[in-house]
Amino acid sequence: MLFIGYSSKDRYDIVEPMIFHLKNYGFDVWYDFHDMYLSDNRIETNFINGIGKSKYVIFIISNNLFSSQCAIEELKYAQNLYEKGGITLFPILYLLRASELTGEYNWIKKIIYNEVTKNSGTLFVTNQIIEKILHDKCNALKYRSFSEISNHIEPYLKELLETYLILDSPNYSAKIALLYSAYLYMTIEKQVRFETYIVKIIKKIITFSSLNITLDHLSFHIFEMTILIALNIYVNSLSTEQLSTRH
Repeated sequence: MLFIGYSSKDRYDIVEPMIFHLKNYGFDVWYDFHDMYLSDNRIETNFINGIGKSKYVIFIISNNLFSSQCAIEELKYAQNLYEKGGITLFPILYLLRASELTGEYNWIKKIIYNEVTKNSGTLFVTNQIIEKILHDKCNALKYRSFSEISNHIEPYLKELLETYLILDSPNYSAKIALLYSAYLYMTIEKQVRFETYIVKIIKKIITFSSLNITLDHLSFHIFEMTILIALNIYVNSLSTEQLSTRH
């Protein structure tokens, strides 16, 4: 789950668009506009159940946030968890430059951040967040590369991956087609069911590709990591199936 902290004044300009993209990618988002109700205990609801139970926390840092006591308290709570290694924190500076952060907020500049304006939109910064989440998932996989996992799958998938690996790097269209073929094989032929975020990411990027919308390297990397995660799930299901058969 992801938590988003912000000033209510920034809700419609940046927060709602980011929520739209994150949910389109299939990720659960704790968003107090939807998750808190009149008379709720704010500390328990937003701090403990929201920030405290989220591995990834996004904060929209703006001048509006600095004028909101509630948002400042949430940011301090997140800072404490971040400094203890309890969460991954994404500072998004909205209509604000890092050079404007002083005093007690200087610590934010120690984290890789992104500066967003009304003209820059929210898709790119959302993709950066998704890339980090998938990167962490890939680091925890048993097989962390296509070349490594190709030794543990049937000949058809192995051939797809080996062809993929020899293609020229900028040839995104052909690379996506090969990886998508592997995904279709797993879902249609082998009837593997994947988590919502895997299905939605693949569907979203395939839609972009089908409409001949030029993909940037970031979007392609997201697609690539998602397929790698799917392949690991598939290989794990084969191992589980074999164990069940033996017993």
